[in-house]
Amino acid sequence: VAARVEGPRWLITQARFQEALKVLKWAAKVNRNTLPSDEVILDAMTYIEKQTLLERSKEEMEAPKEISCLRSEEEKEEEPKERSCQRSEEEGELKETSYQRSEEEEPKERSCQKIEDEGDELKERSCQRCEELNEEERKESCESWAMKVVRHFSILLLNPHLRLRTTDPHLYVFLGGLLEVPSYLLLWPIMVFVGRRRSLALLFFTCAVCIFSVMALMLIQLNELVVVVLSLAGKVAITAACQLIWAYTSELYPTKVRSLALGEANFLARLGSLCSPYINDLLGEVVVWGPSALFGLVSLVAAALALILPETRHSDLQEALKH
Repeated sequence: VAARVEGPRWLITQARFQEALKVLKWAAKVNRNTLPSDEVILDAMTYIEKQTLLERSKEEMEAPKEISCLRSEEEKEEEPKERSCQRSEEEGELKETSYQRSEEEEPKERSCQKIEDEGDELKERSCQRCEELNEEERKESCESWAMKVVRHFSILLLNPHLRLRTTDPHLYVFLGGLLEVPSYLLLWPIMVFVGRRRSLALLFFTCAVCIFSVMALMLIQLNELVVVVLSLAGKVAITAACQLIWAYTSELYPTKVRSLALGEANFLARLGSLCSPYINDLLGEVVVWGPSALFGLVSLVAAALALILPETRHSDLQEALKH
């Protein structure tokens, strides 16, 4: 008859660790598994034994409490009915007195509720008012911030002492070169939508107006900043006009003489640019407003002559001469 093998759990609770270790090794060998070292397994067994003893002691301590609770419940059931009746009457009296007190306290509660409601309404109104004030302050702060930024970046031109230093010849030349970019961008839409002839006349006329305005300001010795702005505006107009002349000249003349016309026009333009510094220096020493009057007059004549030319928009390039 085969010997009975006890389970390892029961052997551990009985502190029979070596026997439990043998059973675990045999089970591991049958299942082809490996176990940790004997020391680790024995430590685990000791821990399990301690936990089992703690559970048993807790159960033994809780058992008398359950018995005492059962006895107290039986004694409560055997109390005389008179005591329960007296208690119920006392409880009824307490309920009546509490009901009377609650009726007396109702007006107080209502008044308190009204005060709380009024306080909540006041809080809501004050919060709304604060939000409105905050929005107004934000708007004012944004406007003041924008004004500060504008003043900060325009301080060089608004301050008279700094303006004299800022609008020197070198900066004027730099701004004149920089403003050629918007003049080129402005030229394309007016050529397409307005036409060549009217665009050229308008640009020459704008340049003439700017030059005559500068001449008038020089005579009355007004603000120098306005003079600079008008001079740069005239620079934009005449730069766009010069670029338009190249395209317009190519469209005015047929293919056989187009190169000749462009060459002669460029030669005359270079003569004008060669003479302009001498006109400015020599005539300016005699009459301060003389160069401006001459250049403005030439621009005005050019605007009038441009109106005589034919319009070439939406027209094909000429190939042969017309006799």
